[in-house]
Amino acid sequence: MSNYGKDFIRLTPASLADHHDLILSMLAEGCKYTNEEFNERDILGWFFEGEVKLWLTFVDQDPTQVSQITVTKIAGQELNVLMWCGTAHDWDLVWEHINEVAKIEDCKKISIRGRRGFLRRFKKHGAKEKYAIIQMEVK
Repeated sequence: MSNYGKDFIRLTPASLADHHDLILSMLAEGCKYTNEEFNERDILGWFFEGEVKLWLTFVDQDPTQVSQITVTKIAGQELNVLMWCGTAHDWDLVWEHINEVAKIEDCKKISIRGRRGFLRRFKKHGAKEKYAIIQMEVK
């Protein structure tokens, strides 16, 4: 486990066991909102292959109380937040953690995949819609 602050850490494959059931459950819950682009098994596969990183945020700096999980991927100098989920609804704290992760990863930009509600929440931090994803069924 890499500790970057008192209240959030980056998981390593070796440290996953400490929170395995909770992480799997949080990922499954978060994947419900990804339009079936991926599921928790996909994320764990990417994690073990080193393609994505998992970050945990704690309640009141207590490492036994996980409040959120963030799934990130680096593309060039851009931090891509593929998914965020959890029980913390302090959006300023969420922003602080995502911004801190971007600094740790030496990124210049942050992209967040999510519903339009994220845009409203992060607008005061300079967020703007980059593009829309169009999806349709194959006939």
